[in-house]
Amino acid sequence: MNKSFSIFSDAALATLSKGLDNKNDNLIFVINYIIDYFTENPMILKIIYKNFSWKLFKNSGEYEEIKIMLLQLKQIIAKDKTDDENFEKNLFMIFALTGSVCYYSLIFNEPEPIDSIKPTLFKMLSKMIY
Repeated sequence: MNKSFSIFSDAALATLSKGLDNKNDNLIFVINYIIDYFTENPMILKIIYKNFSWKLFKNSGEYEEIKIMLLQLKQIIAKDKTDDENFEKNLFMIFALTGSVCYYSLIFNEPEPIDSIKPTLFKMLSKMIY
């Protein structure tokens, strides 16, 4: 769980530092940050793949740092009217899909290399958050 939190937190902080105005651009930046991390660290992806997103959300009520990180992510990628429960469900699905696509694309090069699948992934994820 600590490694997943670290990756999510670093992605949120990097996105905040960019100062992007568009929430969709922020989402793409967060996801691209995660993809880049896993591209450079495929062994970590192999180790945490199954628990990449679920453990983070399962334990979100227990750790103040996770609550703060989720709030930061909500501020940079969610529409203002999105309630917390729906946002967390959507965010869980976004990270689960991202983790799964990264795993198969980076580890097995299936269904295609990550750079080829990124545009489709980004389109799908953009639809999920709004």
